[in-house]
Amino acid sequence: MLENYLRSAGGATTPEKQRVIALDAALQLAKAALEASSANTNSTRVADALNGVAQNIEALADAIQEAAKIK
Repeated sequence: MLENYLRSAGGATTPEKQRVIALDAALQLAKAALEASSANTNSTRVADALNGVAQNIEALADAIQEAAKIK
């Protein structure tokens, strides 16, 4: 999922592409979390889970990008 974060086939990955990759990774994690929580089909619980994803997806993508930095 993150294999092309720093380098794509044509060279260095652009910052815009890096953001898309980080957001994709965050969405995949959110999807897995929602699938786990949707075992309970209570509509309020599912709505709460979706709201949680919506409120935190940007922070999760930021954390993925921070963790991917070369130190």
